[in-house]
Amino acid sequence: MSNANDDTLLYENRVAGANFDLYASRAPAVVRADGIAGVASNGLLSTIEFFEIQGAAPDPDPALGLREKRLVVGRVQMPTASLLEGLVTLVTLMQPQLDQIAEAGRANLNALAEQIAKFKALAAQIDHD
Repeated sequence: MSNANDDTLLYENRVAGANFDLYASRAPAVVRADGIAGVASNGLLSTIEFFEIQGAAPDPDPALGLREKRLVVGRVQMPTASLLEGLVTLVTLMQPQLDQIAEAGRANLNALAEQIAKFKALAAQIDHD
């Protein structure tokens, strides 16, 4: 398949049902965002809105802390099936990192439990002296 725009080939995928060449255009749209403002779907088509934090000020109710000003800076509309495929891919790619993060957390908790046991033993020894 020819590439008349001289875009850069990023990836070739050759799997039944997902046979494609992925190119990067010369000027892809880039939206810097701090988070997702909302997701809507009518079943076939989904819309994702992205926000950027513009600042924060104290809320009139002090118990609520700061109130952020969030501005929608981008909107993507795509087939819901493609969105779900992308989410499954993201979860699949993140799985090894999630396992590493969980293992590091377990190691930290075990080390903390050992330290607590040592402190308890020391405190018990001080009480007996």
